[in-house]
Amino acid sequence: MKMMAVIVLMVINILHTGEAVECYDIDIEECGGSCFTTVNQGKDTTQGCLPLIQSDGDTPDNFGFTITTYCNSDLCNTGHTTSLSYAVLLLVLGLLLRM
Repeated sequence: MKMMAVIVLMVINILHTGEAVECYDIDIEECGGSCFTTVNQGKDTTQGCLPLIQSDGDTPDNFGFTITTYCNSDLCNTGHTTSLSYAVLLLVLGLLLRM
């Protein structure tokens, strides 16, 4: 039973990643690529959608003045490092494995 629940959750997660994600921009927009947040010199923050899919993580410029963070889940470019959907998924998996 535990294994079946884990497999179902994994399939749901895989199917979800095949959809377009929603990103924060001026408003919430549907994005066919990756969401991003760019912080310039620790002050100015820009959020939006990049039409290409990028790997999750931070990418500093050559001088370290600007850091762009890419992410690939709904509304992930809020400045928070953990997406709520992944936190809930991990919580459910942890509870299932304890049974």
